[in-house]
Amino acid sequence: MPSQRAVRSCTAWVLVLLLAPAVSWVGKLTCLTGTDPSVANDGAQIAALRYNIELRQNAGVASCPCSAFDGSPGQTHADYVKCVKQLIQSTVAAGGLRKQCSSTVT
Repeated sequence: MPSQRAVRSCTAWVLVLLLAPAVSWVGKLTCLTGTDPSVANDGAQIAALRYNIELRQNAGVASCPCSAFDGSPGQTHADYVKCVKQLIQSTVAAGGLRKQCSSTVT
């Protein structure tokens, strides 16, 4: 029969193995999730970028106006997404959006 100390040691290791994935997840700063101060502005940054993309498209200022993507060769939905991703990447580079939120905007 195992000693009490061996049982406690084994139980401790089981808990460590079970909790390790949860503990490692806590440190990650995903978009719109968590209590870290850097997450607090995610919603506003996403809304501002989406509004900015839409506003620019309607004004014809952006390099990817929605009306230009009519499904013809080189002007498909996939081409539109590529164009918008460039705007997202430039916003991330300028500090207007956290990298973790890029796919949420896309």
